[in-house]
Amino acid sequence: MTTLAVPLAAVPRHRNMIAGGLAVGIVLVLAALAPWITPYDPVRLFTGHELSPPGPQFLLGTDALGRDVLSRVVVACRNAVQVDVLGVAVGALIGSVIGLLIGYFGGWLDNVVMRLTDIAFGFPEIIVGIVVVALTRPGLGAITWAIAAFNVPTFVRIMRGCALQLRNRPFVDAAVAAGLRDREIIARHVLPNSLPMFVIQVGLALPDAVLLDAGLSFIGLGAPPPAPTLGGMLSEASAVLDATWLAIVPGAALCLFVMGLNLLADGVRDVLDPGGR
Repeated sequence: MTTLAVPLAAVPRHRNMIAGGLAVGIVLVLAALAPWITPYDPVRLFTGHELSPPGPQFLLGTDALGRDVLSRVVVACRNAVQVDVLGVAVGALIGSVIGLLIGYFGGWLDNVVMRLTDIAFGFPEIIVGIVVVALTRPGLGAITWAIAAFNVPTFVRIMRGCALQLRNRPFVDAAVAAGLRDREIIARHVLPNSLPMFVIQVGLALPDAVLLDAGLSFIGLGAPPPAPTLGGMLSEASAVLDATWLAIVPGAALCLFVMGLNLLADGVRDVLDPGGR
């Protein structure tokens, strides 16, 4: 049985992974089909239907301005998926390249970069996000860069550790003896053997990205109104205490997404790194 077949064969035994995959799949389907399944324009105002409770016309009710909550939460899920996945991808790419290079070559640059990452780890996630957004301007693009900036030091440290372990392995020594150049060794040997840790870290980074996105949007640093975001909808709901559906609907979507990502990440970690349990 191949190395790939072993993890795939173990997937059915991890119920948490399956449950997380289903939860994440629901959010991804909503995000992908948002233009076709939203009953109304998410920014359309229905005058005279402000704060309408869930009913036949508005399945999940309307907000204080008369906007359909179902349409807004579906589009908000789509925005969250796009921003969070892109932010983690950018941070993972930049951090992994830096980590692999400094871990493989070492030297003074390794010491400098690691001291900078130590400093970066001293700042809470939300502070990093606020600083990045303040340097640009509130919006989905700023949140994407905030998520990327927070994830770069983590991926630098993870991939550097992988490179440090792998550069002294016998197959790397054999590649050097065979005359392969450093970039070929990194591409053919170091990078492929680092992918399990890379995948695990991506899975762990995504739930944090969703929460950072929601937190920044909640305090008004996300996409400017009237663009719907899960954090922005929760912030608007906090001003209308008697319309409970305004908080329950986006809150349930946020919980489903984060819980699903956490369960899926735990399952992937158990499959790819059984010893980590």
